[in-house]
Amino acid sequence: MSAWRQSLPCLAGSIVILAAACHDATGPEPALIASDAPPLAAAKDRRPPTAPTNLRTTEITSFSVSLAWGASTDNSGSLSYRVRNNSGVEIAVPGTQTSAKFTIGLEPLETHTFWVYAVDAAGNKSPISNTVTVKLPSETAPEDPNDVTPPTTPTNVIADSYADGSRELQITWNMSTDNVTPRSAILYEVFVNGVHENSSIGVPQTSVYGVAGDNVITVIAIDANGNRSAPGVVTLNIPF
Repeated sequence: MSAWRQSLPCLAGSIVILAAACHDATGPEPALIASDAPPLAAAKDRRPPTAPTNLRTTEITSFSVSLAWGASTDNSGSLSYRVRNNSGVEIAVPGTQTSAKFTIGLEPLETHTFWVYAVDAAGNKSPISNTVTVKLPSETAPEDPNDVTPPTTPTNVIADSYADGSRELQITWNMSTDNVTPRSAILYEVFVNGVHENSSIGVPQTSVYGVAGDNVITVIAIDANGNRSAPGVVTLNIPF
């Protein structure tokens, strides 16, 4: 009897059976052989990590903010952190680390808000942590008892009304410089018609109240050793 073979079509996801029904002088061919089709690909991870907790500051300087937080968890067991501020600056932190020192783009006397979130290996992002807002301090002025040089005169002094019917004025000027005291530590005193109205440290603006009629507004810069600059002056008339 001549040999013959029958084969069945292969269907995706099914068990494939190869049947041999052939006989010759030596006897039947080997028995039936069964094999599984390749398994389906694992589903993509879509579960985000948990949010970092208890974000807090651990140290604040004139040019840096150190932060710490409670760890996130993720089903994949692999994640990293992103620390971001309201200026759009973001830094990456390994998942084994729950602290960071933020220094990019920070200047004395600026106010910044920070938050952190986790990202797993599949790119899923956690909800953000709580936020913290800090104001950086002014630079520390070095002590120099021999310093007798005053800061430069505040220039371009401008007085603007708030246009709300009140006599409150916003005063701005160009910052002074000093040979010893950092700009962020220079004190400014603002006078209206010779009367001290307000002060600011390292910030070239403040608000004062004027009077009906002429207002002579004077801004004086004072360094850490008490040396006083020549006055920057502007005059503004407030109608009666």
